Amino acid sequence: MKIKSLLPLERIVAKVDNDFNIDQSDWIPRAAAWTIDCLSILKCAPYQRKRERCDVIDRVARCKNLTNSKSIKVYDDHGCEIDNATGEDAVSAFGCFESADNTSFYGGDKKWSDEEIAIFTNSADVRERLKVGRSCVNHNKNFVVTANNMIELNFDADFIVVEYFGVATYYSEYFNEDVPYVYDNGLLLEAISWYIMMRILQRGYKHQVFTLTGPEPVNPYIQFNKIKDNAIASVKKDLRSGKDNEGWNNFFYNSTFLPRLYYGNR
Repeated sequence: MKIKSLLPLERIVAKVDNDFNIDQSDWIPRAAAWTIDCLSILKCAPYQRKRERCDVIDRVARCKNLTNSKSIKVYDDHGCEIDNATGEDAVSAFGCFESADNTSFYGGDKKWSDEEIAIFTNSADVRERLKVGRSCVNHNKNFVVTANNMIELNFDADFIVVEYFGVATYYSEYFNEDVPYVYDNGLLLEAISWYIMMRILQRGYKHQVFTLTGPEPVNPYIQFNKIKDNAIASVKKDLRSGKDNEGWNNFFYNSTFLPRLYYGNR
C-alpha cells in the first residue's frame, strides 16, 4: 500500500535517534508498540479494513485481532456475509470478497465473479451458495462475538473470514514484523518522538541531557503533554484539507476521527 499521507515507522526511529542521540539501541524493538500506544492516546492512528481467516472448531472460531466487535463483518466459507445475532452491526448480506493480493480466501477456484447468476438446482451445496448478482440470500446463519477474540456460530464450518478495522500496518524487514504507519505530519512526529523518549527514560535509562525530573526544555513528559493537542488538531486539519491525496485523506479522516460512521450507526 502506497499512500502519500503515511510514513513508515522507520521515519520515527530515525528521528528519535537523530534528535536525542541515544547511546544504546535496545529501545528500537519497542518503538512499534510505543508508537501504537501514542497514536491511541492521541486518537490519530490511521485505520484500514483488514481480513483474517479463522479456523472453526465445534462452531467456535478464535481470531487474533478483533479489536472492536461492532466494526467486524463475518463471511462463511462460501463467501456469504453472516448476520450478527446481537444486531449491533447486522446488515443484509452482499456477496463475497477477495484478499488485497487478489487471491481467494476460499481455496481453489471458488472465487465468485460478477458474471455469475442464480440458478435453480437440487444440489444442497449450490443452494447454500445461491446468489443473485452479488447478494447472498441465506440469512439463517449468524454469529456472536464473545470474550477473548472468540466468535460463536450457529452452523458448522471449517473456517470463516473476518473483516474488521485495524491500525494500518505494513511488514517491515527492519523489524521483521508488521509495524504501524504514521501520518506525515510534523507535529505528530514530534509528539511521538517525545513520547518514545519519555518511555525510554521510564525504563531507567539515564540520558546526558533529558530527564523526567528536569524543567520543561529537557523533560519529555512535559513536552509531550504540551504538544499533543496541537498535534491532534494539525492531523485533523491536514486530512480535511488535503488536495494531493484527497480520496485517501477523506478515508483515513473518517476512520480515525469519525468511527461512528463505521461502527454500526448507518
